[in-house]
Amino acid sequence: VNDSDADAERLPRLLKGMECMVNLIPWNPFSGPAFARPSAERIRTFQEILRRHHMQTYIRTPRGDDIDAACGQLAARGQPQLVPAPTKPRESDPWQPPPLPTTN
Repeated sequence: VNDSDADAERLPRLLKGMECMVNLIPWNPFSGPAFARPSAERIRTFQEILRRHHMQTYIRTPRGDDIDAACGQLAARGQPQLVPAPTKPRESDPWQPPPLPTTN
């Protein structure tokens, strides 16, 4: 799950020059992956970081997760177990934005 402060700081650089709105959709847990839904505080912090960068954001309200029918849960039934993505981007990752210039 990409919900760290560093992820929130990277997103505005990735979307720079694009007029867009970001929907923050909390992870819908189901048996299998070792992921967990971030806390409400973590989601709000992520949203505040994006808003400081003047990005329009909305936190989506999960629905159907109490009966394993939320987004992604039905599609995951019968699928092979997911392997978590690496936490460090590969050097050749085209989606990784360039580092911000530093000022001394």
